[in-house]
Amino acid sequence: VIEMKRSYLFFALALLAPACSDFIEPPPPPPPPIPSTVTSVKVLPETLTVDIRESAQFTATVIGTGALDRNVIWSVAGGCTVNTTGTIQATETPATCALTATSVQDPTKSGSATVSIVKFEKIAFWRRIYESPTSWREYIFTMNADGSRERQLTFPILGDFQPSWSPDGLRIAFGRAHACDNGPLSIYVVGVDGNGLTNVSQCRFSGLDPAWSPDGQKLAFQYQDLESPKEMGIGTMNIDGSGFTKLTAIICGSGCSPDGAPSWSPDGEYIYFASSRAGNWEIYRMKGDGTEQTRVTINNWADGSPQPSPDGSKIAFASSRDGKFQIYVMEADGSNETRITSDPTCAQDPAWLLSGKLVYAGGCASTEMMDIWVVDADGKNPRNVTNSRATPERYPAPRP
Repeated sequence: VIEMKRSYLFFALALLAPACSDFIEPPPPPPPPIPSTVTSVKVLPETLTVDIRESAQFTATVIGTGALDRNVIWSVAGGCTVNTTGTIQATETPATCALTATSVQDPTKSGSATVSIVKFEKIAFWRRIYESPTSWREYIFTMNADGSRERQLTFPILGDFQPSWSPDGLRIAFGRAHACDNGPLSIYVVGVDGNGLTNVSQCRFSGLDPAWSPDGQKLAFQYQDLESPKEMGIGTMNIDGSGFTKLTAIICGSGCSPDGAPSWSPDGEYIYFASSRAGNWEIYRMKGDGTEQTRVTINNWADGSPQPSPDGSKIAFASSRDGKFQIYVMEADGSNETRITSDPTCAQDPAWLLSGKLVYAGGCASTEMMDIWVVDADGKNPRNVTNSRATPERYPAPRP
């Protein structure tokens, strides 16, 4: 009987053992959620200086605890606009903008940044880029006058030359090589953002060295008549390509040097240009309709590339009168000629910055050695702002 009781006990324990082993203590309850709290909003960059009409991207970081809503609402006060992603667009005039990013979750929390809109002195210029020792392409670039913020503007098949900035600062005219089957060069216009590329001369004549009229309605340029290929000179046309008018004309044979390098006086009354009609290169002036053609410089050396100052009182030009081309300045009537540069090789292609300083192409022992230089109006403090011997630069054209 005792053995039977023991057997039943072991049997009962055996039945209970699995049930005991399956028992698991329930897990502890989850911790309470961390409160979602916004402590601050950080906007970067905190300060930024941009050019007129320039855009820039800002970022906003929502800082806090818990499962945060990271969205913000952007707003701005001052001379900018801002979109929903934090991209600001500067206006056309210098100003200061206060940019704010406000938390959607907690509108009492926000971050801010300051945007200063300035009008940088900018220069368009020509650059040759070598693809091999014997082949290259030539492009139009833009940069600030101190050499910063370089940007390639054009992407030609062969080459672009001699840029000219429109009076409103929104477009650049230039000459393009072999854009048409019937002529070597055409006048193009493109927006400063690289959009809106247009063949203005429309293959009706060959043209280069364009210059905007002060009202932005016309271009003066050197042309070659495609119907009479030996006729060349200075012409004008409306910015849409209509109204082509020949102001000077010469029948060019072998070795001929046609009139060229036109530039307008700031009041739009006169066009200055270079001509060898008297036997050597001199600077001339004429009315905008081609009348009253008058010689301004008179000497036995080559003078060219005339550029009136922003107020029209002076003319900068290049001259070889001291043996090598250097930059000179004279009064608008041709008096008081003063040498500005002393480049050991030569200096060409002068133009005026709004600050009154001069920009030019220097270091011209050969085309491959040229750079863009800026110098004070009295010839002091010359500065090489491109300083790249591998990619020569010429034809600086400041933004008005």
